[in-house]
Amino acid sequence: MKKSSRRDFLKFTGLGLGGIAALSPSFDRYSQFLSQEKLGRTTSPVNLRQKPDLSSEVVTSLPQDEVVPWYREVVGSHPYRINQRWVETEGGYIWCGNLQPVQNIPNTPVNRLPVIGDIEGMWVEVTIPWVDITLDNPP
Repeated sequence: MKKSSRRDFLKFTGLGLGGIAALSPSFDRYSQFLSQEKLGRTTSPVNLRQKPDLSSEVVTSLPQDEVVPWYREVVGSHPYRINQRWVETEGGYIWCGNLQPVQNIPNTPVNRLPVIGDIEGMWVEVTIPWVDITLDNPP
């Protein structure tokens, strides 16, 4: 059996911790929403453009369900579409048809589900722009 050096130990520890950090959900990614009044969530992968025009240069591409700040709406150009509105966001413009308006209204967490008769549970409404749902107590 080969002995591990201190250098190998530090290298593998760093790789392991880096992997754990990469796999864990990034909650501070969405902490910026606390200060934004209006937000938009992409309904499909979209291109962020330099100007509110379909022929304008693409700054970057955003994946589906990306949440961006919604600064203002402007009139631009999108040929063969009735909707000519574009949304100014951080770094560029997104055609309004590819953006769903959302808000960030955090609720007070519920510690115990209400019981009505013999049924435990309740209907809820998601009031934050993005949520990662996991079922902790399957049926």
